Amino acid sequence: MWEGPLEEYCGVHQNLCEHGTGFNFSPTTKHNVPPHIDIGNIPGNQFNLLLPLFGTATISIYKTIPSQLEFRHGKTHWNMLQNKYPPQKIGSILVDKPVLLNTDYLHDVQVVDAPRAIFCIAWRGINRTYNEFKKHAEKTLA
Repeated sequence: MWEGPLEEYCGVHQNLCEHGTGFNFSPTTKHNVPPHIDIGNIPGNQFNLLLPLFGTATISIYKTIPSQLEFRHGKTHWNMLQNKYPPQKIGSILVDKPVLLNTDYLHDVQVVDAPRAIFCIAWRGINRTYNEFKKHAEKTLA
C-alpha cells in the first residue's frame, strides 16, 4: 500500500532516515515534542517533509548552538538542548499544510488541534541548500 508513495519520495532523494520517516501521532494537545534537531549518519543537510493528515501543530525554531546540544534517547537520531540552556525562539509556523523543514535547526512541536497525525518523509545527507532542494522536490513530485 505504501510502496508507491515511498518510491516517489525516494525519487526526490534516496537517503531516507529509518527513525524519522513514518507516521507521527499525538492523541492530545499534551503530547508535544521538546526542542531538538534531527540527525543522520550521512553528511549533508537534513530535511523533513511534513504531510498533515488531521489536526494541527505549531513548530517553533530556536537559535541553534551545537555546543549546547546533547544526545538523548540512545544516540539514535535526536540531539536536544541541554537543560541548563534556555531555548531562544526565532520564529514559528503552523503546520496545517505540507511543510519542508530544515531539521538542522533546533525545533519543537506543540500540538494545537488534537488528535493530530502527520506522515513525515525524513531525507538525510542532502548536498543542496534548502531552496535548491525545495525546488527539486516540488519539480520531482509534481
